[in-house]
Amino acid sequence: MTTWTFKSLTAGAVCLALAGCATAPTEETPATDGALSSAVLARGTVALAPPEGYCIDQESLSDTFALMARCGSLGGTTQFGAPVAVITAAVASQTVAASIFGRAFANDSETILSRRQAESITLTHVKGTPPSPGMRDVYWRGISQIDGQLLGLTIYEAKGGASLGEQAPDLLRQTLRRTKEKTAARTAAN
Repeated sequence: MTTWTFKSLTAGAVCLALAGCATAPTEETPATDGALSSAVLARGTVALAPPEGYCIDQESLSDTFALMARCGSLGGTTQFGAPVAVITAAVASQTVAASIFGRAFANDSETILSRRQAESITLTHVKGTPPSPGMRDVYWRGISQIDGQLLGLTIYEAKGGASLGEQAPDLLRQTLRRTKEKTAARTAAN
């Protein structure tokens, strides 16, 4: 990556992880060293699938959290066309999600720029404090329900590069779509 490193990203993303929920995931699909093409979260309930050209950072993975970035930046195969961005995913059961995501999606350090419903995801464009100084202070959040779990997604862009514009919420929708498909296929196979 041109303006930031994954060590600072991982450190920042860990701050976003749900406290006390570091149980190891039950299943993962390796793409290459350190980069996963999918992972199972929420005690096997949600099969997380990143958008095209992105992988899951194996070091960030827990049962409730994952960090996704371009595969090439995680040691995987670089796919041209995948923009420089970091996507975080956090999962919580509906019984605890209201307080967790309520704090994460509505806090004093963020200003809501816009909000919209797209497919089955609520997208919120916010201005706030990113987890790393190398990231833009304007980013997108999305929240959706999958099999009794709430999935919260956030996409951060690198400072100094061209803005992703509508590509940012599109990547969140793609992550949700792929995750729902993979979750449904996993549920049908079991």
